[in-house]
Amino acid sequence: MKRRTVKIMSLALAVSACITATGCKKGGNVADSGVTEINIWTSGGGDAKIMEQLINEFNETTGKENDVFINYQMKDSSAVQVALSSGGEAPDFFGGNLVEMADKGQIVSIEDMPGGKELVEPYREMSREGVNMHNGKIYCIPNSSQVYALVYNKDMFKAAGIVDENGEAKPPETWDEMREDAKKLTNVQEKQFGIIFPMKWGPWFDFDVIHSSMAATGYFDGYNPKTGTYDYSSLQPVLDAIIGMRDDGSCYPGSESLDNDPARARFAEGGIGMKLAVSWDAAVFNEQFVAKCDWGVAPLPSTNKDEKYYQGMAYGYTSYINAQSAEEKADAIMLVYKWFASDELAQKKYKLGSALPWKYDIIKDVKFDKEIKGWKEFADIINISKVVPIKMQTDTSSAPQLSTEFINHVWSDNTKTTKQVLDEWTKARNDGIKTYQEIHPDYDPSVAIDENYNVAR
Repeated sequence: MKRRTVKIMSLALAVSACITATGCKKGGNVADSGVTEINIWTSGGGDAKIMEQLINEFNETTGKENDVFINYQMKDSSAVQVALSSGGEAPDFFGGNLVEMADKGQIVSIEDMPGGKELVEPYREMSREGVNMHNGKIYCIPNSSQVYALVYNKDMFKAAGIVDENGEAKPPETWDEMREDAKKLTNVQEKQFGIIFPMKWGPWFDFDVIHSSMAATGYFDGYNPKTGTYDYSSLQPVLDAIIGMRDDGSCYPGSESLDNDPARARFAEGGIGMKLAVSWDAAVFNEQFVAKCDWGVAPLPSTNKDEKYYQGMAYGYTSYINAQSAEEKADAIMLVYKWFASDELAQKKYKLGSALPWKYDIIKDVKFDKEIKGWKEFADIINISKVVPIKMQTDTSSAPQLSTEFINHVWSDNTKTTKQVLDEWTKARNDGIKTYQEIHPDYDPSVAIDENYNVAR
């Protein structure tokens, strides 16, 4: 058999956040005649050691059985785009703009690959045009997820008497409760504060406010899929509670100049009652900033105990397949592709604390050899989460951004109210719908309309 080389670039969560170059020489002898070498380009990531272990396992089992060996290299994320635009030797898997790449013929649908139709069938109902589907064909499938939660210091809650009937720490269910708890947890003399907000962190507003608003009111980022319009009054309860905690003196000082790593380190040290968090923070508090307090994970607060909504979640998707490569080495590509998309790999990554699956059923029976604090609690939140809805495209390039307006003029200098900045942003977003559609006449707004939208649970 003639030796072939398959080069794969994965920018999705399955690969791009997982691999270092240190393991590429392990697991087999690629010089052996007849071995198909699978080269993966990656920009690296936080779970590199775990993926090195799993890839070596693949090389020793499935890879060896099929004369395939995965090799991988560290590459800048722009390398694939340079290769595509220059006509160079581009990798086989890569990320990018789905619609643009599909229209240019640079990528191929999974359905057009050997065994591809069977592979994508379980994902068809949740596939969405413009996200992982184009012109009715599926180009990538979910293989991981990211969920959001409230982490809280159980020691502080118990000391403050915020407990249930069994004396266990009781996290807040609503934003009003959250504000009241933050006041009870704050003791400035002891340098203890109810909550911490890392507002200097770029994604802070998206993670702590936008995602929280879906759990609180049922609408994500102010968008109503039934009407195809924006109304940011849905963020008001969340922002008012945040301002209330500021006014109460319950927030750790200097929020506007605080980045996320210092905030996470401060929570881990103790003395912080609550912090809004993302599922990757389980690893942070177990490995990076090892928590010195007993901490727990709770669902995001709602605005009303009797009105619960699904939380927003984000999927990590497999990469796109290079159309040219698919013609030359389809079988080798699909062998590796199916492995990265498999439930078996998802279970192993979950068990090792690397990534959450895209649906809970995949890991419901997984048993841990060693408990990873907080990890199962984050996984349980998958059950009360739904992938966020597709929003209507809008051009707001000429308008001040909501996050900036809130931090600068509501939080910092009190020159505007939350209602003012939300009304202004509502108008900017709705005006921007028309602007976007004038610039992009081929855009189909119907992909963002769902007359049956309902995330009540």
